[in-house]
Amino acid sequence: EDRSLLQAHRSPAKQMALRATAKPGPGCPNAFTMRILQDAASAAFNKYITDELPLHANHSFAKETISREGCSGSITAIAGMTFDADLKLEQIACNNAVCAKKVGWTCAGYEPLNATVAVSASSMSFEAYANGDASWDLGCLNGSSGNVSVSNGKTSFTVKNFRASLTGTMDVVISPPSASSPSISALEITYDSIEDIECTQNGKPVDTCVDAITYLNTAEFKQAMASAIQRALDHMKEYFGPALEDAGASLEQLAAEQGEPQVQVHGNEDRSLLQ
Repeated sequence: EDRSLLQAHRSPAKQMALRATAKPGPGCPNAFTMRILQDAASAAFNKYITDELPLHANHSFAKETISREGCSGSITAIAGMTFDADLKLEQIACNNAVCAKKVGWTCAGYEPLNATVAVSASSMSFEAYANGDASWDLGCLNGSSGNVSVSNGKTSFTVKNFRASLTGTMDVVISPPSASSPSISALEITYDSIEDIECTQNGKPVDTCVDAITYLNTAEFKQAMASAIQRALDHMKEYFGPALEDAGASLEQLAAEQGEPQVQVHGNEDRSLLQ
């Protein structure tokens, strides 16, 4: 399985905070411009991500190694996953950018802009049902090894302080204003703890099941999460122009990083989404 795009692991909150406050890289817009972009992205994401949730994905296990509490084995099965979280956008940080359009001495368009988008949730609920066959090593099945049939093998758990950091390229044009959703090339998931783990088969508690990390590291979980985030950010272009207008930001202001943007959203949008 391709794990280059996602690694799920525990990571202290301080570590994520240090990444989030990293200084912008070469060619990036100044802080004034990035603040306007982030406000627009936050408004779009926090409104439209709810349309994506809960997420669903299927994964096929083909003699994949599984483990739980010291027991190891393999499983061949089809698993259906459902996961839900109160996702919020934390930050867009620019790693590097190329100015593709200038007006005088001011950059009016970045194509591409490489950015890292951080989203988080206080908790994520996860539930999966697997059907197929599994084999366990000696000592895992009441002291003996062997094959077992997996029928409605349920694994459920809660991920505390879930965080996803996505890196990709996007186009940001200031005049006329437009912003594209990032084309995601990397996704890192971190969390503080996994709690409330339950294993059942046909509704009855069992000692062994597919563990949480195995599910979190599947390509299908990764793709479902990344695609939902990207679809929500697709609406950023609807907010970027009004955000620039409401901030009263001219190209000269953006170049000089003057003032603090006060962002509002026109129309009937929920203004409470912009902080």
